[in-house]
Amino acid sequence: MLLSAEEISFAVDPQRLWDKEHRTSGAEITETDLHYTAFPAAVTFTADAVPFVGPRRQVPLFDFLACAARAVRALRHGEAATLSYTESSDRVHLRPVDGDRVEISATGHRLVINVDRVELLETLTAFVQDGRAQLVDNVPGFRSNPQIGKLAV
Repeated sequence: MLLSAEEISFAVDPQRLWDKEHRTSGAEITETDLHYTAFPAAVTFTADAVPFVGPRRQVPLFDFLACAARAVRALRHGEAATLSYTESSDRVHLRPVDGDRVEISATGHRLVINVDRVELLETLTAFVQDGRAQLVDNVPGFRSNPQIGKLAV
């Protein structure tokens, strides 16, 4: 199972958001900007050799991370979840079946696969934690952004 974010752009339009030398800090990036425009990244999600996102689809990284974190919390409680991102009708549906398996299906895909629940949770959790760390490490002040709590897993 592969869930990755590559080619993350931390160079954001300084007139729109911030820049490291002259503008506001990462703590002040708005919720709207985080979900719609900030930090585009090439995201790929593949399970059992089936590409459900991507390969390398450009999405706002924070938006996808927040959605993945919600999916982790839901799946841990045995609830269904959806991976999606703002401004797209694409959806990856994650539905628990038979206790230790999760059914994955997606908008526009005919294939439905079943994966190990623990492996999926580990993959999603690692993706969220790594993405959060990259934002904190590369965006000055981001650790203090009030939206960072959405990335809790």
